[in-house]
Amino acid sequence: MTADSIFCGLYESRYPNEIFGYLWCSKSKLGEDTSMQSGIVAPAWEKLASMARTIDSVKYKSVIIQTYFYLAFYYNDIKKDKPNAIVYLQKVLDMDPTNADAQKYKEMLSKPPRQAAQKPKANSK
Repeated sequence: MTADSIFCGLYESRYPNEIFGYLWCSKSKLGEDTSMQSGIVAPAWEKLASMARTIDSVKYKSVIIQTYFYLAFYYNDIKKDKPNAIVYLQKVLDMDPTNADAQKYKEMLSKPPRQAAQKPKANSK
């Protein structure tokens, strides 16, 4: 059996109210595609964050926040989807309004893109 079938299948189904299967499922998916280009890790991260919130959002707060940061990175840097990245940064702030990194990155991503400097036109005579 491969790691993802053990953790994503067996552990998640046998122990749905424990974080271990969801956590290691996401880690095994990331191990399968370290560049994240295929996108196979994003659903595992989304499920991890959702289940951690459901199981015990206080106990697993750090896991949830870290996972939301991973998703923000994935959507911004891999998918080139700033609005979705901002959604996940806001989810971090919803859990921890004092998180300076989430606030800083959200502000950066919310700014309109800078216009490229235009070269002056040559005078034609």
